[in-house]
Amino acid sequence: MGLIADLIPLNLEAEKQQFFARGGNYNPQFVYSREFSDKKMHNYGYPQESFYQLAVAHLQTHAKNPKPRSEPVLTWPQIEAQVHDLCAQLNITPIKVVAAKQQGSRFAVTTSGELSVGWPLEITASHLQTVLNHEIQTHYLRRLNDAKQPWHEQTVSRVRKWKRTEEGLAVYNSKGDNNTDLRSTAHLYTMVYQAQSHDFATIYRLNLDFFHDQEHAFSQTLRVKRGLTDTSQPGGFTKDIVYWEGYLQVKDWLADPAHQLKDLYWGKIGTQEVEELRPIAVTTGLIYPTFVTT
Repeated sequence: MGLIADLIPLNLEAEKQQFFARGGNYNPQFVYSREFSDKKMHNYGYPQESFYQLAVAHLQTHAKNPKPRSEPVLTWPQIEAQVHDLCAQLNITPIKVVAAKQQGSRFAVTTSGELSVGWPLEITASHLQTVLNHEIQTHYLRRLNDAKQPWHEQTVSRVRKWKRTEEGLAVYNSKGDNNTDLRSTAHLYTMVYQAQSHDFATIYRLNLDFFHDQEHAFSQTLRVKRGLTDTSQPGGFTKDIVYWEGYLQVKDWLADPAHQLKDLYWGKIGTQEVEELRPIAVTTGLIYPTFVTT
């Protein structure tokens, strides 16, 4: 299995039940299929004070303004239909949608090219569209285009160069500059930051104050404390810093009129690599998202 799958504790359900049985005043003791090195846990570095302060300022400036749900929740066939309709618009082979009972996020494009959905799930058509902008119109298309590039065989070894752009672009495409929607991305960054010095129970309370939902608060706490066997200790998996940092970097890069969004669809590349790779980039026969003018 891959790293993300291995980071799901083997005794998750038992420890989760004990956590709630103790009213959230318990730090789970997790068991994993293997140990994780410090390098694996912090492959993308640690949260930075400057980005943390920007996240805090964003949360303070843009107060939560929940809107009542006005759309019906989609059924599984309706989710599949919306995915296949987007594939038709993009003129790509229909993407298979599969249900997953346990995964690190609600949606993910698998290595085999399927869209994995954490099921059961309540989602509306407009919300699903933002998800598809993230998963298919960013991750999936950049993967397809990358396969046509001369640097493709080195893409995995270059991951630290493009990962922040990858996730930052996905956030940009799914949320744009919608300040309310960006609250969750900013909040996640603050939780990774706080996890470096606080235990599981403390992070859970912070998440509960934000989400007001016990299940979601628990899953988000697990997300930033995973990898630790004793979650009373500081630390945790820091990969999630790439969303907020990447979003701000992509936004700043696109603010320059000389930079074009479509150039980031050459493949899995970072904003800092565009000019270096421009002379060798294949730019014909690429697939662009529906919102990019070619």
